[in-house]
Amino acid sequence: MYKVYHKTEGIDPEDYPDIVYKYRIWNLNEPENRIITHRELYLNSPTGLMADYPECRLPMCWELMTEEYIKKWLKLYIYNNPEMDELLRSKLINDDYSKNIVNFSQRGWQLECEQTIYDQRDQILGVFCASDTKTNLHLWESFAGLSTGYCVGLKTAVLLDAGNIGMIGKVNYYKPGEEPINSPLCLNNQQRIYEALDEIYNVPAIYTAEREYRMVKTNIVTPTSADAYTEDTRRILLPEDAYAEIILGSKMNEKDEDELRKALQNVLPNVPVFKTQ
Repeated sequence: MYKVYHKTEGIDPEDYPDIVYKYRIWNLNEPENRIITHRELYLNSPTGLMADYPECRLPMCWELMTEEYIKKWLKLYIYNNPEMDELLRSKLINDDYSKNIVNFSQRGWQLECEQTIYDQRDQILGVFCASDTKTNLHLWESFAGLSTGYCVGLKTAVLLDAGNIGMIGKVNYYKPGEEPINSPLCLNNQQRIYEALDEIYNVPAIYTAEREYRMVKTNIVTPTSADAYTEDTRRILLPEDAYAEIILGSKMNEKDEDELRKALQNVLPNVPVFKTQ
């Protein structure tokens, strides 16, 4: 079972780090650097993470969709939607039942259904990825320009308690061929939540060295609905006390260092800045 948290009250201190770190290449005019130049945390869509694997996606086990399972799901769907038009209700129970059974066995229809789910998730889900360490050579090389960039440390307690993010959790790394599988149709909210967590917090094992934590927020409008993010609503303004420290890479040149420090003067004047050796 995943341990994800919405608030720090009652949290086990061993389940999340006090500070998470985001590695960046420094360029004053690049939007990625608004995390320190404007105190903005950007919640990416799954595809916006630009991963080289299907992000926030796991295989769907269509073999689970037996006639009995589909019939049970249809009954629950009708029961949970009492406002449904009687004509539609009748079609789902009678005319469209056999059609639904056939659809679930057709690969083209399955792929179309999956894409609809992924497209919707891309619109309503925001993800921020970080690490629990500031000394990861792989991250300095891969995401901070071979140590010419920087990493910024953010206090997880402030992020959680200020309501800036929805939840935080530790990523699970799976080996090839051992990824969890999900059902295309969930029979209840508990199953739906667990399978959503599966998709968000599972990453291929080749990325284990990144020691990743994910902060996730769904753009909820009402308790039962979510709306599509816009570019503006994906940007979250952080309080200054959310920042623990900023670490400059050992190979950052003098010009970039002066430019970065100057950019911080009006935005994060009280946050400690260190340079690695």
